[in-house]
Amino acid sequence: MKATKQSEFTIRVLAIDEHPLFIDGIRARLKEIAPEVQIVAELNEVDTAYQLAASVLPDLILMGISFKTSKSSSIDMAKKIKDDFPNIKILILSGDDSIESIMGALRSGASGYLLKSVSVSDLKDAIFTVMSHGSVLCPAVAHKLLEVLNHPISKLYIPTVRELEILEFMKKGSPIKLIASQMFLSPRTVEVHMSHIYQKLGVSSRTEAVMKAISVGLIPGPKIEQHF
Repeated sequence: MKATKQSEFTIRVLAIDEHPLFIDGIRARLKEIAPEVQIVAELNEVDTAYQLAASVLPDLILMGISFKTSKSSSIDMAKKIKDDFPNIKILILSGDDSIESIMGALRSGASGYLLKSVSVSDLKDAIFTVMSHGSVLCPAVAHKLLEVLNHPISKLYIPTVRELEILEFMKKGSPIKLIASQMFLSPRTVEVHMSHIYQKLGVSSRTEAVMKAISVGLIPGPKIEQHF
């Protein structure tokens, strides 16, 4: 936050979302109820987020999770920015309430996770909380996170982002060589990760691991297509 001559302050925000109109809406509403919060730069993809963050050095990055046109992962990009610019706060504003996205974002160093259904007033409060070195989760996200962490298995098994990624491949039935290729790992490294997953979940096969991971909410279950 940077002081002004009027002894007020400005929170400089970099907004990243794939929908420009969504950012425009936030900018307009924040201008009405929190003029000290200013979106000074925006992106509709995450591939160049690091370069723009390094150039602008915002106080806070308001970041979405899903970007269909980007090659980079929002979670990986958030971690990269936090590693090199620890003073920049990151607040996730997303329509994705999956536990893997929530856990991944928090592990990346994000200070909060809100769903896009949040009110602008609550968004303003969240921004001020994060800028005061606090953390924030909207009620729906907090409830889902507590459900998972309070599960008997989850109390022992706190997944890493990489383990969640491998579980997703396992759910699809991908062979080890394909997983290794897609994740830029050696097959042996993938086998080690899978061994850790089996041990933590108390299972001995892929099928058991996937079923148990789905049952406790670590990964989403298969989508059921509806025909009308």
